[in-house]
Amino acid sequence: MPKIWRRICVILIVIISNTPYQAGAANPSKSLQDQLLLNKEFNVIAFSENHKLALEKVEKKTMYGVKDESYFVRIMNHAHEQAGAATITFRKVPTKDVFVFVHVDSEVANIKLTLEQRFPGNSYKKRELNQSTAEVYPNRKEYSDPTSNQFTYIEFSDSDKKTGSVFIGGQYLFKKLAHTYPDTGRTSTVYGMLSENRDFNNEKQNQHYTFSITTYANKSSGESWYLMSTHPLFTNEAEFTLAQNIGIDEYKWLTPTDVIAKGVDSIFPKPENGFVRSLVRQSAKKSIIALEDTHNIFFEDINWNSFVQLEQIRNSDGLWYSDYTSTWLESSYGIRTHYVDSRHNDNLFRAQDRRAKNLGITYYKDVYKVYADFLCRKMDEGFVIKTKNGKFLVDYYSDEGLTHVSLNHGLSLMNYLYFSFQKSADKKYLIAADQMYQALKDTGDAWINPDGNLFYQLNQDGTYQSNDYKLVTYYDLLYTRKLLQEIKGETSPIVEKLIDNKVKYLKKTGIDTTVDMSKIEDYVGIIE
Repeated sequence: MPKIWRRICVILIVIISNTPYQAGAANPSKSLQDQLLLNKEFNVIAFSENHKLALEKVEKKTMYGVKDESYFVRIMNHAHEQAGAATITFRKVPTKDVFVFVHVDSEVANIKLTLEQRFPGNSYKKRELNQSTAEVYPNRKEYSDPTSNQFTYIEFSDSDKKTGSVFIGGQYLFKKLAHTYPDTGRTSTVYGMLSENRDFNNEKQNQHYTFSITTYANKSSGESWYLMSTHPLFTNEAEFTLAQNIGIDEYKWLTPTDVIAKGVDSIFPKPENGFVRSLVRQSAKKSIIALEDTHNIFFEDINWNSFVQLEQIRNSDGLWYSDYTSTWLESSYGIRTHYVDSRHNDNLFRAQDRRAKNLGITYYKDVYKVYADFLCRKMDEGFVIKTKNGKFLVDYYSDEGLTHVSLNHGLSLMNYLYFSFQKSADKKYLIAADQMYQALKDTGDAWINPDGNLFYQLNQDGTYQSNDYKLVTYYDLLYTRKLLQEIKGETSPIVEKLIDNKVKYLKKTGIDTTVDMSKIEDYVGIIE
């Protein structure tokens, strides 16, 4: 186990209570028996229409300076019978801003759980944006997502002084579907999304505003999230627009540990609208770039949240595992839930390494080796497709089957090993990367398909199939060229040929191929 795990400071405090909190800051329109004071700093109270609340326990923990305080609440009808339950988590990041995550469950009743808090001031400004994915990311492949891309930002003022702000994310009703395989004990988890809601209110009362947000559950579960601050989160309209654009991918549906996003059709269990924990989105790379470019406090908050989310869901071996079954992987290779997607882990390790530098988490500096060492082990264990003189690492790792090699995965893993050699000077990474480089030279022109694009994958039987991404592999090839020039002082005829082929194909389809090579790592691993 890497040293980083031993250096995480975790403080866990559990408080058990059978009675609600009582405090003078509570809403006078609600009796003290019907409400709970959850957060004194922002005077957040909770209440539920037609139900009573009872606090069962509070759990507190600190990780990398981020403080979580989770309230576990019973929701009862007036006969004191349990109607549902809720968990409300307040996550205070080092900027002193607070994320609020709300989760409500109800199997028998229609529950509306409202959180209410006050912001001083005599005026407010609201910004709202819901640009479509096609508008913001025109080169994306078709992706069916029934949810909106809407975010709302409210900023409170007292005369000329800014007194606070709220950024409101998504609110969803869903049913969690889980299937545990008896032979492995591993569970595939999918979320059947039922509806999207945006239920929040902002009312002027004397010298303050009362802001409230309501989360629903009706024989289902419901989740909401928002971010509170005592100061403005954005300094101009462009920053909020950027936040909405990035939020399309990285923080529409957040929980304390996960980014939930629309899954492809090939998932199991299979609801009508299936959502899954999305590791590709959870790398949150665009938020890192935005922080570096703008130095905006909202993106600093988002990066703190992303960092601790990911650290909480790392496996005991230090990697990230997909927690749902892809029926395509299962039918092709027998692989079910709990497998390593090599490209997702490439993106996640790079993102966490870069995020740690931006946030000043210095003791994270050697964690990139966890994945590089894993790749070297997998090569030694035979998780490869051999060529005449080299070998490619395969795309997925599981004890259930051996898979194909897609060109973008193969390039990314080779590049990751070269990147790790540059950082560490450890020659075992160079040796492993060179074996993949030789495999690329061995296969060469065979990656070019009759349509002028590249093939997507090489199979165990030596056949090639499917059409490559538009831009993902193009950026990987450019990064390969850069690494070869830096490490070996040369590039390769086959790398140049594949790049030229990609450029011609992309220009023919009207896609801009312009790249700032000084920032090539910003392009690598994009969502497409």
